[in-house]
Amino acid sequence: MMLNHSVIIVFLLNILQSQISISLDANIREVPLFGIANSSMRYNNYNGSGIEYDFGEPDFEKATECINPHVMTFPSANPCYFDWADGWALDSAEIVNYVNTLTLPYENYHSANSNGEHFFEVSNEDYEWWENADGTWDSANIDVTDFSNFINANNVKGTFSLNMLTSSIETTMDMVRDNYENGVPFEYIELGSEYYLRSGGDKWDDANGNYMYDEGEALTKDKDDDGEFDPGRFEFIYPTPESFALECNKYIDSLSNILPNTTKFAITSKNKSGDPRSHDWTRQVLKHINSSLIDTIYLTWHEYLRYELKDDDLGNQDTLTAEQVLAFPQFRHEDMITASGMNPESIAALEDELSLNIKVWLTESAFRELGHKPWIFKWAQSLVNIQNYSLMLRNPYIEIIMLQALHGWNSTSAINHGNQFPDEVPSYVDQDSCSPYGRTATAFSIYFWNYI
Repeated sequence: MMLNHSVIIVFLLNILQSQISISLDANIREVPLFGIANSSMRYNNYNGSGIEYDFGEPDFEKATECINPHVMTFPSANPCYFDWADGWALDSAEIVNYVNTLTLPYENYHSANSNGEHFFEVSNEDYEWWENADGTWDSANIDVTDFSNFINANNVKGTFSLNMLTSSIETTMDMVRDNYENGVPFEYIELGSEYYLRSGGDKWDDANGNYMYDEGEALTKDKDDDGEFDPGRFEFIYPTPESFALECNKYIDSLSNILPNTTKFAITSKNKSGDPRSHDWTRQVLKHINSSLIDTIYLTWHEYLRYELKDDDLGNQDTLTAEQVLAFPQFRHEDMITASGMNPESIAALEDELSLNIKVWLTESAFRELGHKPWIFKWAQSLVNIQNYSLMLRNPYIEIIMLQALHGWNSTSAINHGNQFPDEVPSYVDQDSCSPYGRTATAFSIYFWNYI
């Protein structure tokens, strides 16, 4: 009887082996790294609370582990003013003094006493994000070593976003060299953060086609209605895509002498339709990147599924039902990535035209309903984020997808820090068995995606 069973088993195995064949498709790629940006300067020690949302703090690290990120950014939304030496924002005097050392084409387009004072004046909207309610500061040390220790201990990749706006390249090189020698894994470097934005400046008719304002060109959007051109904070430092690209070349060349040749450099990218400076931003930047410095050019993108609220004559605002929220990515995704040039067809065209190898890092993304924000903490928002990511997977160029943010702005913070959240969001009282602070829809989006 035993012999008969053995014969039958061998016979069946032979049949299975003759009918099943396995082959590997060389075009199949790895799933992108999924993670979350780290925007941790906001609400740190807010109003003297003594609570720090930072690596090195056991509660914060436990909360981060509960999100299960595969990749995170340092210092995320704050690189433009970040001082890597003391882990906080540069003070106003340091920023003013640095900008005053630069030769800037728009130096005659302001009435301030110096270029530095003008730059700081137009940067205040950004600069105030981490202030207390009364405008004072209770600073904390957002230390890159603590971040590095955390990602190394938890097998998380880190992307490092450098300050190319208010700090010199010499300062940055010294910082990278010192930290790399002390174990900080600078494998992924981000150059620039949304520098395609004018950030406060006027629009003009670019009659000369050189992506910057020239005397006599007509203004198409005069923000203060003074009839004079006023540059924004990003274009004040980098007036054209070319000027930014040339600075990126300096950074890549210098960093390549410090870091391993496997280091990946990513350049801030996004086309802004109708903008005289950045409607063709990505292509114009890439045209001036020295491709001999790197084999593959990585582009960082920030893309938000945005729903704009509209007021009628009675002051009523549009909003979305839960069903409409869930369907939102299906209606908006393709238009969103096509408008900014992140769609596969646009990237492929750039590769062909410029003879480049290109990959994309989506280092900020979220569903953002402007105005009233009822979806934070709700399953609808988590499912929208996951659905948007599923659609992103169809793009073969994407290697990193990150949600904004680990901690910070109330509509997208993964941690329930309790500051300026919508009124209907309940305060956290031990509802989350994993996170000491409690997790929002942003946190669960990454948590479930990385497990599923």
